[in-house]
Amino acid sequence: MKKLVFALALITANLAAYAQPRAYDQVSIEADYGFNGSTHNNQTITGINHFGIGFRYMIDDTWGVKFDYANDRFRLDGNGDEGTDYNRFSLQGVYNLGRTLDIPWNTMDRLNLLLHAGLGYAAITSKMSAGIDNVGHAVAGLTPQIYISEAIAIHIDASYILNFSQHFNFDGSYPPGRILSGDWSGFSAGMFTASAGLTFYIGKSKSKADWR
Repeated sequence: MKKLVFALALITANLAAYAQPRAYDQVSIEADYGFNGSTHNNQTITGINHFGIGFRYMIDDTWGVKFDYANDRFRLDGNGDEGTDYNRFSLQGVYNLGRTLDIPWNTMDRLNLLLHAGLGYAAITSKMSAGIDNVGHAVAGLTPQIYISEAIAIHIDASYILNFSQHFNFDGSYPPGRILSGDWSGFSAGMFTASAGLTFYIGKSKSKADWR
């Protein structure tokens, strides 16, 4: 896992370094907290158990790249002994959809909309079973933004994550049918998050690529 995280961080740093001579230098740190839910095996587990933090670099006023980490806790209602902890590391491309739709222009530079999508690694630990479930995932989402200042924006994010080669259910159990049949192969499972947070612009161009 450490090697994969290092590789994703290195790719992000190289892309940022490549883009430095360009007109834009917008670097931002994003943090959010909110709601999550699982959508696998006709079982829905939801809660306000999502935390995320990310580093975003906008190459120009339309395209950027983001490396982000998220922690999601899934617990059965009223029972903290059954569930999973989900830790995700993702490398994503970012598209400033608001530019295409003229959202900042039509809202006097107060609202904007970003689209993001990418791939990554996640580690799932069960409260009921030992071991770590190492899975790959694809993630995509929309991020509406509210302008506060050149240094800060409020954002709301809605994302869907599809896991590949997952073995634990989100409640922490193994699928009963697979145990009985001796099938230990992985399966695909989806989850979603809805959160709100702050974007802090720390590059020399501040929020220029998002809003100006």
